[in-house]
Amino acid sequence: GREREVFRSTVLDAVTERVIGRWLSAATEPSLSDALWSYRTGRSSIGALRAFGAFIRAHLRATPNVRERGLFVLRRDVAAYGKSIPSGATSRLWSLLDAQLGAAERDVGMRLLHQLVRRRYVNSKGQETTLAAGSPTGSPIQPPLNNLYLTPLDAALQSLPGHYARFGDDILFATSDRAVACEAQRVADTTIAELGLSWSAKKTRNLYFNGAGRPCGPDTLQGMPSFVGSASTEMLGY
Repeated sequence: GREREVFRSTVLDAVTERVIGRWLSAATEPSLSDALWSYRTGRSSIGALRAFGAFIRAHLRATPNVRERGLFVLRRDVAAYGKSIPSGATSRLWSLLDAQLGAAERDVGMRLLHQLVRRRYVNSKGQETTLAAGSPTGSPIQPPLNNLYLTPLDAALQSLPGHYARFGDDILFATSDRAVACEAQRVADTTIAELGLSWSAKKTRNLYFNGAGRPCGPDTLQGMPSFVGSASTEMLGY
């Protein structure tokens, strides 16, 4: 029942956008995290699931005592990610893009990207307007932009001991150490706020994932986030 703006270009513009989308994907690829599984050649949701499965099995092997097994899992999803990426003059998006471009392509490349992101279009009411925020849904430049904008979050969470994975704006972080999980939550919340985004409240979960679904015990530190005991955790629809 939700309405979504999808952009359709003229034939010439569509060809141009496809070329720029491929160029942008190639330009940003070297800076992307190993933990990012979306919209990249040779990577998929199945790869993300296998990597998490390998992490779980390693935890089982390292923890022979069943009663001591358990992973603290953070599940997060950015609220209306594609529509919410700031694209104003002060947006972090432009400095992230600028850092990816070589000197020879920076001038023309940035001008084209400004036109394609802050694009003028005719809305459903027939009015001509400018896209004020977000990446244009339906455009070939959207996937590389969505991959790139959360790279500060990737760097912050991948530096912590545990397992981190991202597919688009679908985030998973798992660790056997509760203090690390709490730090991951703090870092993630801070980074998302700095990027001008927010989490989807409906999809925010703090789980203590173990075979029996037992609770993780009472909080020992005031203000420490709670984790709900669970015998399963969802990832990418599985």
